Amino acid sequence: MEKNKVWKVIVNPHAASGKMMRAWTRINALMDKAQIATDVAFTERKRHAVDLVREAARDGYRRFLAVGGDGTAHELLEGIASVAVPAGNLSEYTLGVMPVGSGNDWAKGHRLGSRPADVIALLKNESFGKQDIVQISSGGEDAYMLNVGGIGFDAMVCRRVNARKDRGSSGKILYVEGLLYNIFHYKPSPIRVKVDGKEVFSGPFYSIAFAIGPYCGGGMRQCPGACFGDGLLDMTLVPRLSIPSLLVKMPRLFTGTLDRVKQLIFARGKEFEIEVLSGTQEMMEADGEIVAATSLKLSIVSQQLNVVSALK
Repeated sequence: MEKNKVWKVIVNPHAASGKMMRAWTRINALMDKAQIATDVAFTERKRHAVDLVREAARDGYRRFLAVGGDGTAHELLEGIASVAVPAGNLSEYTLGVMPVGSGNDWAKGHRLGSRPADVIALLKNESFGKQDIVQISSGGEDAYMLNVGGIGFDAMVCRRVNARKDRGSSGKILYVEGLLYNIFHYKPSPIRVKVDGKEVFSGPFYSIAFAIGPYCGGGMRQCPGACFGDGLLDMTLVPRLSIPSLLVKMPRLFTGTLDRVKQLIFARGKEFEIEVLSGTQEMMEADGEIVAATSLKLSIVSQQLNVVSALK
């Protein structure tokens, strides 16, 4: 069979808090039964999936399946985009996720379901959609985003959650604990934001969330109106507010009503420019991966990526 019809499957054996290999045995048997053509590789270290996907893409593979969580999916995107975006052929590639990790927000956004059989049925029926991806440029380096990212407070929460995961913790409570900790410890710094060339904010801020999809952080909705395929990136900016005011608004992260808060700044566009005015570095997380920079540019890539999806 031609390689562009074979699924290059990348398995993260450390996903699902170390329970992956038992899950993979069951998933592999189901895929074999469904007669889905696969070529399987296992990651051995952080960002190994990026290298595996780059090599496979250059070897002719065009279909990639991440078996893991949001972090594994992000690494597959990085591998695909680093080859396809410069070549201008992103639309030839398809990305799917078998959601077995501790964070499955991208899969939830595409309604992939929680059972491996649900995803296998989508693969078998070639239930594909299209979605935007974001290119993040900073200091001459490029990264890519599949779902949701954030600057400032958001990135600090992500860093704390990742550190807890590395120590073996799991569950939605990690994100809530990370939120509460950083509300009391994060110090706002000044920033300037431009959207499609127009300044929309300048001053101290707590957080900026950027979203292609609706869910992040174990089900939170920082940008409730985000849509995978509308060609636009959504932003929710939280300026410096009092701690009591922040605490009162926290439940709206989980109810999809954050866009009703008048003190927040919302924007939608194709290109965002972020300038840190304090002269220090701010952290950004993209799909849970940390980037540090004094300035950033986020741009919607002109071509869309094919994805396994149950969205109609």
